[in-house]
Amino acid sequence: MAGTHAPTHDVDVLTASVSSPPSDATPRRAGRAAGHLVAAGVDLVLLWITHQLLDWGWPRFLTDAFEDLLPIITVSLVASAVAELIFVIHDGGRFRPFADLVTAAISLVVAWRTWQVYPFDFSSYAHDWSWLATTVVWVGIVGTAVTVVVNAVRLAGRLVDPGRC
Repeated sequence: MAGTHAPTHDVDVLTASVSSPPSDATPRRAGRAAGHLVAAGVDLVLLWITHQLLDWGWPRFLTDAFEDLLPIITVSLVASAVAELIFVIHDGGRFRPFADLVTAAISLVVAWRTWQVYPFDFSSYAHDWSWLATTVVWVGIVGTAVTVVVNAVRLAGRLVDPGRC
């Protein structure tokens, strides 16, 4: 059937302009800011809970040696909360990889100190779960060490080329 096809137009794809949709950067920024606020709040709630655990007697496998970890856990959670609050205002540039590196390094110290202190006692349980606790601590140490290296590389890249993501 003749005439039922839409007319075709020759378009020079090299010179044609394409209009981009309106920017939604503001809603994304607001969403990120809200996420950072929630993360900071979670850090502070975890800080409070962490300081209550021994008084609550829960979990049962946690020993009084956990008190030796409380100062470094406190530093870690406060540093994370502060970083998240700063990210609400400024989450780009060189600060983000720097803050990620610092908080990851503190987390590595927490994981290492946990291994050294080992505040776990599974003797009152029917099964000795110490192998699992040891495995979890070591996975945490290795994973956090990798995170430190990755964040150090990201920061180095940002220092060399400030335009990098």
